[in-house]
Amino acid sequence: MSKKKMFAILLTLVGIVFLTDELWMFGFPIGHILPDLSEYHIALFGFQYHHWMTGVILIILAIMIWRHDDGK
Repeated sequence: MSKKKMFAILLTLVGIVFLTDELWMFGFPIGHILPDLSEYHIALFGFQYHHWMTGVILIILAIMIWRHDDGK
């Protein structure tokens, strides 16, 4: 397996943890896997950026890396 695919798998796993950690907000009975990361939230242009959004970005990046892997 190539290093790019391994990196994509790692990004996917971290992204899933970040994403599922805050699914309790949407009514799912899971969450609070990680400790409170509120102090690390970024407020860009007055918009509160949460770590579940980072999880979505990591999963999208992993898909992009996976699809563009040249097999080397």
